[in-house]
Amino acid sequence: MSNHDQAMKHWKNHRKDRFYQQCSGYAGDGKCDAPKTNEELRTLERESFAKVLETAKTFPFPAHVFQTGGVWRITDKPNLFSTEVKTYDELVEFGRNYVV
Repeated sequence: MSNHDQAMKHWKNHRKDRFYQQCSGYAGDGKCDAPKTNEELRTLERESFAKVLETAKTFPFPAHVFQTGGVWRITDKPNLFSTEVKTYDELVEFGRNYVV
């Protein structure tokens, strides 16, 4: 059987039962957590930024901070959503201005 034939067979199997079976994806317990409240999000944001401040004490500057899923992170490489901070004091000022 050629690779093309195998691929077509695989594709047809997925068309047949695509609503019942997936190749991969979420493999959790099937329970969906309730959305976080605004207060929970603010707490998560403050706690994660406090960890960033602690990490930044020994981090080489310039650094880049960014947020994903309500959690602040720090890295030495820029990414599409990061903000560059040149010093620790600038990071503290950033936190005062942007962290809720």
